Amino acid sequence: MQPTATIRSAEADPPDAAMRPQNVPTDPTVEVMLRRIGRSVLEDVWIGRRAALCMLIGVVVLGVDASTGWLAADHSVWISRVAIGLFTVTGALSSIALWRRRFRWCCAAAYAGGLSTVVGFAVVWWHQTAPQSLTPGPSAWMTVGVVCAAALTIGWLRLILTPLERSQPDIRRGSVQEAV
Repeated sequence: MQPTATIRSAEADPPDAAMRPQNVPTDPTVEVMLRRIGRSVLEDVWIGRRAALCMLIGVVVLGVDASTGWLAADHSVWISRVAIGLFTVTGALSSIALWRRRFRWCCAAAYAGGLSTVVGFAVVWWHQTAPQSLTPGPSAWMTVGVVCAAALTIGWLRLILTPLERSQPDIRRGSVQEAV
């Protein structure tokens, strides 16, 4: 009778078992919990007080601007209505992003802000170059809306494009002080 050796097949071990440190628990519920914590931490976005205040002012001005544009008589052109709708969406997504402070909402606000900036420029250009019989020219709400949408877009892009090494300054400041 030959001695039988237990040979483990490569299929029995998970693909990362060879690279797993020995002190890491292998319980699947712990792994799932650690993944959720990791995703939650990476999904959080730190917004400084000054940036949050500037964006909040931009959201309020953009909301007032969109309602002013809706009440004005020169929104009869379809592109003006589209711009008003996009200004409203940008303001709403920006306020949700400020409230939730999640990366996905910040990306959505940046995307909507960029789109509303482009459409707002198109509205201003159309009203500027259209015949005088169709429109008297661009209104103040159009220009203010473009400026606010552009400012919000720049703010959100600055926030979401910040490298991970420079984000979360409160946490990093605490770890540096502890190391000293």
